[in-house]
Amino acid sequence: MEAQIQHIIYFNKPIDHVFDYLTTLSHWAKWHPATICVSGQTEQPAQKGDKVSETVKTAGIKGNVSWIVTACQRPRFWAMEIMSLSMPFFKKVKITISYALTPKNGGTELTRCFSYRLPSMFLRFINTVYFRHHLESESDRALNRLKELIEE
Repeated sequence: MEAQIQHIIYFNKPIDHVFDYLTTLSHWAKWHPATICVSGQTEQPAQKGDKVSETVKTAGIKGNVSWIVTACQRPRFWAMEIMSLSMPFFKKVKITISYALTPKNGGTELTRCFSYRLPSMFLRFINTVYFRHHLESESDRALNRLKELIEE
């Protein structure tokens, strides 16, 4: 089963500024509540082919995620996908995150798409009763915090 969570948020900052902050992965722990730390190439905007490792805690479960950047078309589009996921119950889940940015009214509109594929009936059930709602709420908090940081 493929699931998708999409959010749209507006930043009162130019597209280049939003793109560069968002794709500089050392910032992630500052704005995303699930991110504990990120290692690898994290000090400049991530480019296609860059690989990073992230330590996360979401829904009460801690784990490690290895990501690869699959697309980078500065300043309009950026995406990454999981190479490996070390979390109990979720090892075979596939995740892709993409960001589409559009200049709008002197600022930037950002569309974040979190896509995930759940390989088992058990995970599909957990997704229906809890996990999807948790991910949506976590993403809302993350993007609101990102907006605060970018617009400071």
